[in-house]
Amino acid sequence: SPGLVDGVLGYAVAMAVGVAVFTSSTDRLTESWPAYAFALGFGLLLLIRRRHPVLVLVLTSFGICVYYALQYPPIGLALPIAVALFSVAEAGRLRVGIIVSTVLLTLSLYFQIAGGQDPRQLLGYQLPPVIALMGASLALGDGVRSRRLLRESQRERERQALLELERRATEQRNEERLRLARDLHDALGHNVAMISMQSAVAAEALPERISDAQRAVADSVASASPP
Repeated sequence: SPGLVDGVLGYAVAMAVGVAVFTSSTDRLTESWPAYAFALGFGLLLLIRRRHPVLVLVLTSFGICVYYALQYPPIGLALPIAVALFSVAEAGRLRVGIIVSTVLLTLSLYFQIAGGQDPRQLLGYQLPPVIALMGASLALGDGVRSRRLLRESQRERERQALLELERRATEQRNEERLRLARDLHDALGHNVAMISMQSAVAAEALPERISDAQRAVADSVASASPP
């Protein structure tokens, strides 16, 4: 179910960020315990990713900025935000994901250079994997959305084809009923006309002195004649 999937994703992100915190802070474990609250928060946000994907992405990005502003152990940039990027792309908000990713990367690059990091090392070794992971998350989400739209379009075409078949079957049944009604009307009309003609011939053939019989036949002729 979607809720179970979101729960598993949230748990996975929380555990991954928690492990990153633990491995980055073995020498000062007691000082970095609030960082685990951020890991839990990143995971809990994913429980509402389907209903509010943009909000989850914005809150996750803001949480990352606050996390690093408090100088907690490094956890990477793409790890806590990858699922949020996937969610916005899956929801059709790919442009929002690209903008947020660009802003985060720019801020990260600026503050690391301002903190004394070598720009060549950042651009050559550290940022490319982050950019690749963010791009893969966006591409995967957009691909899932495209496949979903394709399946929905195919189901709609199948539904329209079924409706067209039903419409044609209904038209054929109506045409068959009309044909049967015309055939029945023509047959009855022909029979009534024949009865009327034969009765008229019989009336003319009777001797005139049998007036009662002639009147009876005349009555049958009159009653059998079509309007």
